[in-house]
Amino acid sequence: MIILLSSTPQVDLETALARDVCRTIFDSAQLAPYHAPAMTNPLFDRVSLAELANREEPIEFKGEVGDLDRLSEIISADLVAVNELSRPKNWRSAPVEIRLAFSWLEGRAQVPVVEGHATATVAATCQRCLEAFEHHLDTPIRLLVGVKDGTVMDRPGLDEFEVWELSGDTVRAVDFVEESLIMAMPFAPVHESDESCKALHGPVENDTPDTIRPFADLRSKMGK
Repeated sequence: MIILLSSTPQVDLETALARDVCRTIFDSAQLAPYHAPAMTNPLFDRVSLAELANREEPIEFKGEVGDLDRLSEIISADLVAVNELSRPKNWRSAPVEIRLAFSWLEGRAQVPVVEGHATATVAATCQRCLEAFEHHLDTPIRLLVGVKDGTVMDRPGLDEFEVWELSGDTVRAVDFVEESLIMAMPFAPVHESDESCKALHGPVENDTPDTIRPFADLRSKMGK
């Protein structure tokens, strides 16, 4: 009598051994941590304006006031006039939203155009009562950058644009935003509601024009 032996058990044994070896190697391996490359934010990158205009891709950013260095520095100086006990502690974490789009004027690679919108909630010092309050900024951004031909502004439809003088070959998009927000600050901020202003509910010891107004000082310098 001839007995046929099946080879299946041998195959199963080899498969099981291979699985055990793989499992042992995987479990005992010392895997190094994987660090993904840091994502750069085009809002803060220094690049050529031509590169931004050629991309034709909008930049959108949701962050905090503390992400904008120049604006934060001015707000901090403004809050010095506020009593330390009532000075807001978390003003740097107030929200900021930005959207910028870059293109060429009339589609020709001559005059870069920056259009967008920025909103921010900033801490300000009321110039009547010297108390801090939240001031909402909401400003459009419409700029013609590096205009060398003065006749450009004579073209129809450009009345709402401002001219940005460019020094150097590269820019940071965030600089457009910060200056626009700074220029949107009032010269002498006051409470929007009379009920919130303590100066309107009692005698005022000193006249407010002598108070420190960093926003006004900066805007005056920018206008020169």
